[in-house]
Amino acid sequence: MHSDASLARLFRKYGDRWEIEKVLRGTEWIAVHRETGGDYIRIISAHDLGALRYQLNEAERDEPEEREP
Repeated sequence: MHSDASLARLFRKYGDRWEIEKVLRGTEWIAVHRETGGDYIRIISAHDLGALRYQLNEAERDEPEEREP
């Protein structure tokens, strides 16, 4: 896993596409992506920023398939 886990870097790299926030209980961090013009929302959760960065990288590498209207 990449060791670069600063919050500022996460926002710079993913902030235009993902809503990132810290939650108080359970999972520490979540990121929400709302597809523009689409009909789905992707939510990623992680216990720390390093894990969140890894999950965001994986999610953006694996784009969802196009669905028929």
